Amino acid sequence: MFEPEPEPRLGAENQQTLDQQLAHRISDLRDEFAKYLARAHATHAELSAILEQPPAEYDSLQNIANQRLAAYDKHVNSKNRPTRNQKPWPNLDNLAADVAQLENFWRVAKTSSGILAFQKLFFWDRSTMLQYKTRGGLSHFGKWARKGALMTGINQNSFSKHFHHATKVDIVAQNGLEWVRVCSSTEKKLLFDLAKLGWQNDSDSDSDDNFGANGTSGPSNIIDDDESLEILRDAHKLARAAKANPLRGCTPRVRFVMTRVASGRVKEIDAILDKIRATGALVQCVGNAPETISFDAALTRMQPGPMPSISQVLNIDYTILRGLVSDISHTECSLQDEQVRQVRESIELEMTEKFLLDVLYPTIASAPMVCTTETFQQLYQVLGLRGSGTEQQRADILFARGGHTKASPENLLAAWRSLSMHPVPGFLQLPIRVVQSKLSENLEKLPEVATKMLDLELYYYSPATKSSAHATRSSFLYGWAHGLTTLTGNGAVSRYQINDRLDQGGLGDGEEGPHFWLLAQMTRVLYGRPRHLWTLPDGENTVDAGTPQNEEAISG
Repeated sequence: MFEPEPEPRLGAENQQTLDQQLAHRISDLRDEFAKYLARAHATHAELSAILEQPPAEYDSLQNIANQRLAAYDKHVNSKNRPTRNQKPWPNLDNLAADVAQLENFWRVAKTSSGILAFQKLFFWDRSTMLQYKTRGGLSHFGKWARKGALMTGINQNSFSKHFHHATKVDIVAQNGLEWVRVCSSTEKKLLFDLAKLGWQNDSDSDSDDNFGANGTSGPSNIIDDDESLEILRDAHKLARAAKANPLRGCTPRVRFVMTRVASGRVKEIDAILDKIRATGALVQCVGNAPETISFDAALTRMQPGPMPSISQVLNIDYTILRGLVSDISHTECSLQDEQVRQVRESIELEMTEKFLLDVLYPTIASAPMVCTTETFQQLYQVLGLRGSGTEQQRADILFARGGHTKASPENLLAAWRSLSMHPVPGFLQLPIRVVQSKLSENLEKLPEVATKMLDLELYYYSPATKSSAHATRSSFLYGWAHGLTTLTGNGAVSRYQINDRLDQGGLGDGEEGPHFWLLAQMTRVLYGRPRHLWTLPDGENTVDAGTPQNEEAISG
């Protein structure tokens, strides 16, 4: 449990003993940082080979370990250390306090799970972020990160001056869904900040009835604008940035950890804490913070894991539908010289990682699935061009089409199992519902930047249809407008084109971007028929996908 750090007092008499203790504390921190970083990098790399993970950013912690602690260690173990009768270094007290602050920061990290980043910068105005990137504005933050500096005290004030429309998150935890701010301010410091704003402590009255009433001396009146205190400005910035940076459809939760403040002791401090909670943040103080566990026990919990938070209904794009019906996903397919490159690559991937068993079935689980009419039609157009007979049969099962129009979900699952060598989970929800995309209506629900998504294109081999870009637009915009997670294997669109347009156009305050889950490098192309048996579309002979039997619209 976190306790307020006492003010260090290092005298000359016990100089050598205190130096040794400080050196030991620094060594412990360096060892734990090194063990954690080695495992965290390996764990994230392993997960990213299967699923598209949020980027892990451990550079700040690495810099603290490599530079800041190394400098401390060199300072403490310097041969020029004062003798017993000499005064201690003028800055040795500050050094001890700095190490104590790092220890508190690391204690908080060890109570967190699924850590993805330290000291990460988040903008709530993407256009401002783009300006900083293009004009080199981030060099200020990079300078601090290279020095391994924690953004507290004067550094935080300087940070605020350089980075408008942005805030810093100390620890990005729970695989991106929790933002932790570690606050080392003391009760004395917070009361001093209140005093600078005009608050006067009335020591003659302890009545709560008069607290902040009939005048301007109460802290509840002083902080009515919610922007008067630095800590409250930080709380509001974090809340705004969290809304503008959703992950998998969820707004990250903000957690304030006050390592040197207790609640319920000073009513003025409690008023400040209540204001922080009013922003939606969780506040943990001395006495109610999580118990600190051993480093070995915390190490596993701190590692990033698969991202579990997706919408209750999943929006499926063409690349995932294609992998669902492909013979490569369901049967043993051998490599042939005449096969096109994409087919050979998919077969080689399937030999090392089973797309359905290892990736798709666990991701979908029991969630109902939908896809847009344009996506449905694109799949059938490509199947009509070069799909094999079993691939077309699986598509009919997925959408309860052809001979399966009146089949029950149980019968659809049985038919699906009959065309696959892999076990099929009984919770798989079939059929997939086909929904009308209603592009114009969706655009009305979305931020203005969504209009920049109208030129999205596909970067996979699809000679059968001229409407691939329209299918992509319909899928991503429908999922965005209805708050659904879109499962996709189309990294060129989801990772680059959409993010680029969001950076260029910007999201307004509180506006949320699209929620997609990229299954990294794991989708499968159709095994299909040999090239000489392809049915080439020519004008009106283009394959007609028809109207799906189960087309409907869903709300929300």
